[in-house]
Amino acid sequence: MQRYRKSLTILATIIFFAGIIWSIRDLKLNIDDLAIGPLALLAFILVPLSLLYGGVGLQLLAKVSGLKMAASFAFRRSALAQLAEILPIPGGAIVRAGALVSIGAKVGEGAILVLAAALLWIAIAATGAGFAIYANAESWGWAIIISGLFVTALIIIWIVKKAGWSAALQILVHRLFGIALTALRIVCAFAIIGAVLPVESGLIFAFATIAGSAAAIAPAGLGVSEILSAALAPIVSVGPATAFLAVALNRIIGLSVTALSVLATGGFTKAKAGGKVVG
Repeated sequence: MQRYRKSLTILATIIFFAGIIWSIRDLKLNIDDLAIGPLALLAFILVPLSLLYGGVGLQLLAKVSGLKMAASFAFRRSALAQLAEILPIPGGAIVRAGALVSIGAKVGEGAILVLAAALLWIAIAATGAGFAIYANAESWGWAIIISGLFVTALIIIWIVKKAGWSAALQILVHRLFGIALTALRIVCAFAIIGAVLPVESGLIFAFATIAGSAAAIAPAGLGVSEILSAALAPIVSVGPATAFLAVALNRIIGLSVTALSVLATGGFTKAKAGGKVVG
């Protein structure tokens, strides 16, 4: 993947912006058609809430390692990790693992924890999407549900053995909240372009967003998440152009607010992590 990452990044960027142009033309949207209320809700409440969610997630991973991470440091590094995902490297994983190492975790342990958390994130998202697919009279949704639950159970059992039931349940509840928050962000993004989407249907696009980002085909799943969303859209009786544009808007607004947050909180500068200064 590293050999072709530059070419894939260029291709993904072209697909992303071409898809946005196609979606706008297909939907015949003008700037005046965008709903300000949902846009403000997404930008000023849901995205910042996602950043706080990410910070709590880093603290929970530190807890699994038997370590403590300062809330302010966790928030800054989580925001920086989300922003780093747009780089042509696995930037988000590197920043998260580095944050754990900076407070005392071993390099291998930090990498494994970040990987386990990412797999749990995908598995729970897949389970939610499976239920949404099955609810729309698609029987094959059960296959996704069973697969997602199986992987979720394996990772939770591993966390229990490593850190106990309390830590495992906290991480599980945290991830469930994150999936619901992602689905709500997608619903809000649909509302910006005047489309009404039930929250349960938003689970399908939440899965597409998360799976696309995890695929590592392009930075942060650029273009991949949108294409997956467009492909899955007919299942919930949504137009592909609507799904592509809504997921793209969620991405653009999310990255913009995250970048501002990183700059405002000094995420690029040195910060204290559990009592010592790290870069």
